[in-house]
Amino acid sequence: MAISIEHLFNKFKDAEVYYPLSNKFMEWCAENHKEQKSGGFYKYVKRDNIVVDYAKHSPNQKWHLLKSYCTYEKDMKGYLKRHLSCPELSIWICEALGLGISKDDITHMEDMIIKGSERRDAGEYLWNKYKLEEEISK
Repeated sequence: MAISIEHLFNKFKDAEVYYPLSNKFMEWCAENHKEQKSGGFYKYVKRDNIVVDYAKHSPNQKWHLLKSYCTYEKDMKGYLKRHLSCPELSIWICEALGLGISKDDITHMEDMIIKGSERRDAGEYLWNKYKLEEEISK
């Protein structure tokens, strides 16, 4: 199922900037040195004068989705072609959609990362568990 970038943007444009579980996960990443180190949004933070500091929830996940992904990514050709597998962004999306993500989900994702899984695998866990592609398409 193809989700247009326009639909994705409109779905989340009125969402809160911060949600508690995605913030908590970013803090955990900072404390455990498990934050994203390169790629993705790093291409755009300088453009918007953003300092990457997970302990301070920066960049915020609303910017990450609406600016970095929906606005700046030019290779998307107008459609979501893959899951947005960044774990903190996946948590934020669940919270913005009101899907009732639990602290147990966050703990599971942290455990996955600590045990050596890629960060994207933790994000994929939420995409699959909460069927985020279907939820976003609504």
